[in-house]
Amino acid sequence: MFDTICKMDKPYLIQNKSIVCKDFLLWLTILILIQLPTISYSQCSNDPPHADNCEEAPIICSYEQLNGYCFTMIDYPAYNRPPWMCPSAVGDWSNWVSFFAECPILDLMLTFTNWQGQPPISVRVAVYDYHGLCPDSFQDPDEILFCTGVGCFNSNQNPDMQLEINLTNLVVGNIYYILITNCAGDGDYSDVNFDVLSPSCGGGELGPWPGDIDGSLVSCTGSTGVYHVEKPDAASSLHWYLDGNLILEGNIDSVTIDWTTAGIYELCVDASNYCHAENEEPGLLCTTIVIQDLVPIDPDPVTICHDETYLYAGMAYPPGVHAVQFFNPLGCDSTVQLTVEPVYPTEENLGALYLCEGTSLTIHGQTFSSAQPGDHTILTQQALAPYCDSTILFSIGVLHVEAY
Repeated sequence: MFDTICKMDKPYLIQNKSIVCKDFLLWLTILILIQLPTISYSQCSNDPPHADNCEEAPIICSYEQLNGYCFTMIDYPAYNRPPWMCPSAVGDWSNWVSFFAECPILDLMLTFTNWQGQPPISVRVAVYDYHGLCPDSFQDPDEILFCTGVGCFNSNQNPDMQLEINLTNLVVGNIYYILITNCAGDGDYSDVNFDVLSPSCGGGELGPWPGDIDGSLVSCTGSTGVYHVEKPDAASSLHWYLDGNLILEGNIDSVTIDWTTAGIYELCVDASNYCHAENEEPGLLCTTIVIQDLVPIDPDPVTICHDETYLYAGMAYPPGVHAVQFFNPLGCDSTVQLTVEPVYPTEENLGALYLCEGTSLTIHGQTFSSAQPGDHTILTQQALAPYCDSTILFSIGVLHVEAY
């Protein structure tokens, strides 16, 4: 068709031959450009920029942002990766990026385009879980979720250079790391295009608080309170505040507070994750705590018989001075001093008592007659509490009257 148009011999066409041919070339070029997006990828935006180490790897906070993400592999000078990228496999360059799991499942297609290097072109790809943020590129991950294995992913077996990664059982709110390298020594590099195949689940946002702050809301000075809360879905960090002041934060669902001063306090906790700040929903969860002064008051001294014990707060104490741990109705404890004083037996000697023949006398309710001469002992109780033992000693003598 092009040849026919350009060889028309009608006068007006011959005169405008160059115009006709140029117009045709223009439309042909436009047609090709319209079709290019279906067969190629444009220049990578690399936004946010990927990194040569996991510590600085960007966190892509949504699957929507991950879909269409692209970066160009760079020949970084340092091989910032675990000793074995995959079991029994290494790689050269270290191109890192991470993503925020907003769903338990991610189906991801990586397409490698605009290759530079000698065929066959090849790469290695791994997906790591560090159970949080990656602390060190050279550290082995806690889990390897995906790896291309010992063999390289290359254009001989995969001419279209599209690699599908199917990830399941992801923890919503966690960060996962993708490491892409070329195969050892081949020097290939390319653009890496990300396409999310799985449907969006709209997850990753912080869920509501499952319950209230648990712990003692009324306590005493000198006590220690432990307060616990169940984390919202997708929360990776909690931030604890006492009267508006940050006292603890991290992946910590409980806080311990030593109460030293009486007063009314407000304890609050907020939640966040790697992509949602703590001032977002569900917001602060708060409770009010009342702390009272506990003034220990020693009990009055008590007296007991020297060979007995005194029962106090469920415990038996012998005579002496004792430090006793005491709990008030709020459950707060203090130490009081208990004094237990002993009372010893008494002994009274009445001496010799004389009776005429045929007479008698009564001592402490007991009657003795002249027919009972000699020494006598009476065991009785003291007149005052705690009525301990008392001993009375005496002797009876008989007076004989003789008639003259």
